This record gives sequence, structure tokens and C-alpha cells, in this order.
Amino acid sequence: MQIFGAARSGNKFSRRFEIILASRLGYRRRLAASVVQTGGIEIASLDPPLPYYDNIFNANDFFEFSHAAFTLSGRSARILPEMPVAAAHWTSPVPAYVPAVPNLVTLHDVIPLQFPHFVVDRNARSVRLHREVAARADHIVTVSERSREDIIALLGVGADKVSNTYQ
Repeated sequence: MQIFGAARSGNKFSRRFEIILASRLGYRRRLAASVVQTGGIEIASLDPPLPYYDNIFNANDFFEFSHAAFTLSGRSARILPEMPVAAAHWTSPVPAYVPAVPNLVTLHDVIPLQFPHFVVDRNARSVRLHREVAARADHIVTVSERSREDIIALLGVGADKVSNTYQ
């Protein structure tokens, strides 16, 4: 789902095939992020409202592309904003990063690792994904002390790399 930007044409299968070819053939393991023109958008009226930002970026097919690149290569996709950014904040365990800036990742929990029977997880993909995301992140934010302890224990990251901000 895209909040901003034009919807892509074509059916779901053809878009996924295009993404798989792009990431598999290496025409990119990176994705360009374009600035969203917010001048005419009432950001405060969005539900939930967005806080003020200097710039908002959008990358078409971001989730599909990053997950396809990870599935095929085992590596995170590079996201290249068209202008410098101070930091990147990923609000879920998505296999993506912006090079040369701090990358902050929010992991709410590690339930897919603790209870793999609760999710469809082919070939332990959730374990590989969470480990890649944790290793790539400059810092991890979570929402409870229990989740923080689980992230440290199950993903093998240092305690100084994980902060609990509560809900």
C-alpha cells in the first residue's frame, strides 16, 4: 500500500516478476527514494497524523523490492535518497538501509523467532531476516524490557545497542 505517490500499473504478478528480475539480475539491489512534495498536503489531517519533518521520502514497491532482494541474495537493499538525510528509521524488521547515515530499527518483539509455529516461516527466513536487520542496524528500539532482553539474547546484539522506549 502506498500512502504517497502514484499507484503502479499492471497486475500483482507482473509487478512481482519485475521486482524479482530487478533484484535477481542485480540491475539494482538498491532503490531510489524520491522526495514527496508536501506543500499541498495537510500532514496534520492524516490519520494518524505525521509529525513535522523537513522531508518525506517515498520509494515505490519498497517492501516488495527489499524483501525480494533479501530472499534472493540474503542481503539488505540499499535505499538511496535523492538528497542527504540525517538518519533512517525503519519501523519494522525490513531488510533495507541508507548508507553512510545512522539506521535505527524498531523491533516490537521477536515472536517469529520464539514461536515459529505462529508464523509461516519457510527455511527459517524470519531468523535470517531478523539477524540481518539487527546486524545492520546502528541502534534497535523496542517497546518493553522483556522484548529488549529477548532481542539481546536471541539476536546476539550488545545491550548498549538496544533501547526500551516503552509503548
